[in-house]
Amino acid sequence: MTDSGSANTNRQPESPDLPRLGFFTLLKEILWAFLGVRNRKGYEQTFQRAKVRDMVLVGIFATLVLIATLLSIVYLVISQVVP
Repeated sequence: MTDSGSANTNRQPESPDLPRLGFFTLLKEILWAFLGVRNRKGYEQTFQRAKVRDMVLVGIFATLVLIATLLSIVYLVISQVVP
């Protein structure tokens, strides 16, 4: 017989006493992940405290802001070069 609990030994149980991450805290965590400076423990804590839906929405928002910023910089550079 196999133990049904042995398949989930790598997953940590969700703790209901952990407070959920707010928008700006989650945004900060996502921006650090964009830079690639997060450690494994930080990722695990974020996944425990945030909903996947919220992380996806904040990630999409951060990506759109990054794209808009890059397009604005390119537009400014091109407008100064081309009279």
